Amino acid sequence: MVKGINFSFLCLLGCVLLASISPCLGRIVRRSNIQCQSWKSSEIRCGKDDWPSNRIKIINKSSASVTFVVDQWISSCGWPGSKYSSRQYTLNSYQNIELQFAHASGGKCREMFIIDCRQHGTYINCLHVLKAYPVG
Repeated sequence: MVKGINFSFLCLLGCVLLASISPCLGRIVRRSNIQCQSWKSSEIRCGKDDWPSNRIKIINKSSASVTFVVDQWISSCGWPGSKYSSRQYTLNSYQNIELQFAHASGGKCREMFIIDCRQHGTYINCLHVLKAYPVG
């Protein structure tokens, strides 16, 4: 201890401070990542904001063909948006496709929803038959 300064305490305080801001630093460093996750327990949502275009790979992980719809939305981040694209796709068993995920900039957010999955004409939970993740 030097003149009332406890260096162990300062070291501990520094570690706590670093731990508290590290999630923010992670978001800054990994800014080009797109997040794909479960949505409404039967759909898939991929979202991003303020970074260049990327691609989303969608894989049919089942032994039968799957038909599904991909809706794309744009918004001012944090506010309701609008759908600007809706397209139906069919993937044969274990087939995959890569879709372009449009550029977002200037406080704009983009979302891609994979919805309305069907096998043999019957609705099925998209999470059971499809997997989506960012590439590139």
